[in-house]
Amino acid sequence: ISASETEHIAAIEVSGAMRGTRLRADELRLTVREVAVAASGNVRFSGDWPLDLKLEWSLVNDPALSGSGTASGSLEQLSLEQTVQLPESVNLKAQLSDVWSKRSFDVTLNAPANQTVTINDFTLTNPEARITGTFDTYDIQAKASVSSTQLPDVIRFSATGTGSNTLLSVTKFTAETLNGEIELAGLLNFDTLELEADVVTRDLNLTSFDPRLPDDLGARAQLIGQLPERINVAFESLTGTLEAVALSGSGGLEWTNETLRAQQFALNAGTNSARIDGLVWPQLAADFALNLTEPGLLIPDAAGRLFASGRVGGSQTAPEISVSARGDELMWASIRIDTLSLDASIAGEGAID
Repeated sequence: ISASETEHIAAIEVSGAMRGTRLRADELRLTVREVAVAASGNVRFSGDWPLDLKLEWSLVNDPALSGSGTASGSLEQLSLEQTVQLPESVNLKAQLSDVWSKRSFDVTLNAPANQTVTINDFTLTNPEARITGTFDTYDIQAKASVSSTQLPDVIRFSATGTGSNTLLSVTKFTAETLNGEIELAGLLNFDTLELEADVVTRDLNLTSFDPRLPDDLGARAQLIGQLPERINVAFESLTGTLEAVALSGSGGLEWTNETLRAQQFALNAGTNSARIDGLVWPQLAADFALNLTEPGLLIPDAAGRLFASGRVGGSQTAPEISVSARGDELMWASIRIDTLSLDASIAGEGAID
């Protein structure tokens, strides 16, 4: 071990027998970097310190996070096989090479066969991960199926990326869910939690949220923000179909301090279009415009042309609307309006549906 490398050990207890440079430890206990370690086995204090130990450990501040298994090889070429409690069991295999000089490692994590791992409300099935590199930079590969009461569908994902002490770069994240696919690539700063990512979705079926929503949503967007307070989604494209009507969209959405704002968000259905810009949740303060040239594409038995614009304010439960509308040859069911000209301000209580 290089004399320039130091490590503070808070406490150490050992019982066993010493023969020359060889220690047979019946019990070895030490605390280092907030980790309590208990071991038994053989260590030779010469060369690169070869060892063969049974090893148990736990976090001092969170004893529920613990592990047990073996450590073999040497301090320079260390091989670990552990069962880690999270609190469920996860198998860990690690190869640490040139620990004190190059500080490199190769770590594999997976759950025992036919066993899931639950973290908070999320359940992981067949999770696998491999991390290789050094303590300064490393490569990551991971895959699993994730389910939760907070998710509308199971998510089956795989991911590759690189990381450092301060930055995670996701080279490619692919997830299958809602009968479609999501792809993501981007950066996350661990210190500031700033996020920047490009996202592509294909054929997402949103009818589990509402049967009126598209069943083949596709999008290309950029995410920029700082977790968890601010996320900005800028759509380069938004496509899909709604009851055989082609949809397209553009604009952005911004989540800031538990408020949602539309940024020139526009949606087209056939030749019909709608646009909204401003605060949309939980308070309302937004300008809107509506252009219906083929209302029958959206509302059965509807016909005519309607153009409306205005502003909505107040809240979801007590909205205030000012609107200017013009229309001609409007028809719906038994209602017919040859010409419509409306300027109105509406204030009342009741949720917007």
